[in-house]
Amino acid sequence: MHYLHIQPSFPKHWKTVDATRNFRGNKLKLRYVNKGGSSVALKVDGKPIEGNVVPLFSDFGEHTVEVTLV
Repeated sequence: MHYLHIQPSFPKHWKTVDATRNFRGNKLKLRYVNKGGSSVALKVDGKPIEGNVVPLFSDFGEHTVEVTLV
């Protein structure tokens, strides 16, 4: 089974990045917020998630993923 691991690496001057990705039948709207760190904090559909792996969805819907580098 494939999972979506989040481990971004952006130039320090990039403060936010927005992207859309289709993953396993779901549309993920991703927002990356660079606060200058290297640790990843995730929120999926507004709820904090432990680690850097986006949970799998089976509803074939649209989901929001906020990735903060802290």
